[in-house]
Amino acid sequence: MSTTETFSVAVELAGPDGRNQAEVAAAAFLASYSGRTLKAYHYDLRSFFQSCRRRS
Repeated sequence: MSTTETFSVAVELAGPDGRNQAEVAAAAFLASYSGRTLKAYHYDLRSFFQSCRRRS
């Protein structure tokens, strides 16, 4: 018996100044993964973007 785990990622589309292009690229990267790998990459990228926001 196999189970399927669903995990979603919400992404804000890039604004006129292009600030969110990195997040859109990250979402495209995450789209090819699922399960625990997706969760791990999602956590890492979320931490990275939070760190960037704190430093800017």
